[in-house]
Amino acid sequence: MQIYRELRILTARPSSADEARVSHRLYGTLPAAERCNAARWRDLALKEIAEVHDQNRLPILCGGTGLYLKALIEGLSPVPNVPEEVRADVQSRLARDGAEALHAGLVSCGDEMAERLAPADRQRVARAVEVLEATGKSLAEWQAMPGEGAPDHLQFSVILLDPPRDVLYETCDRRFVAMIDAGAIREVEALLALGLDADLPAMKALGVQELASHLASENTLEDAIAAGQQATRRYAKRQTTWFKNQIIPDLHIEEQYSKRLNDKIFSFIMKKRLTESS
Repeated sequence: MQIYRELRILTARPSSADEARVSHRLYGTLPAAERCNAARWRDLALKEIAEVHDQNRLPILCGGTGLYLKALIEGLSPVPNVPEEVRADVQSRLARDGAEALHAGLVSCGDEMAERLAPADRQRVARAVEVLEATGKSLAEWQAMPGEGAPDHLQFSVILLDPPRDVLYETCDRRFVAMIDAGAIREVEALLALGLDADLPAMKALGVQELASHLASENTLEDAIAAGQQATRRYAKRQTTWFKNQIIPDLHIEEQYSKRLNDKIFSFIMKKRLTESS
């Protein structure tokens, strides 16, 4: 989400001061009107990594979306791009008939994805229908194919910051309030003024729907903040579960962040660089 230009506050992008201290790449580079997925991000990231290496510097990838990290390290299944006209048609039917109707279509076709997906999961059901109609194959078939990994010359070390759950949740709650104080409501108001498709990824960023409801006078600011905090905590829980099952880190830090831990991380990185260079 930090790739979208219009969402600096709600995605907690690095501040201007942070960006002045060290080079940051891909932050705020795409308009919210565009779609970015793991495959597109992977291509963009590989290009930036190559440029950083050309400068004899170390690229550090930061973020919480583990799927994107895994896509970079292990590759993605070779699902073809869906033509825009197919996507537009599916999205139109989704808006008109609902996700359950699209899911029923998957069931009637005997598509394996029908068993994997909840009928109300709008995004994933629509994706399964798009791929089936565009390629004639189930998304399940494409996902079973081996993906193209990262270039052989790249080596990855994964550092997982995994603080205690109570500390993590408290930080989520406190940060959402800080976002409000920093102007998140104005940010969402400006985003809504663009009149974008509600199914675009940027429109689903944490806090957008909750603050949009407040701007539409459907709830109070207090209720919007509480809902945004809850959504963030739930997302953090899913992240924690995902990393536990999907990634084996080289360094797993289960303590609350501190300057001492910052030094520990820096020491780990420098040792890895020395080992690899020798």
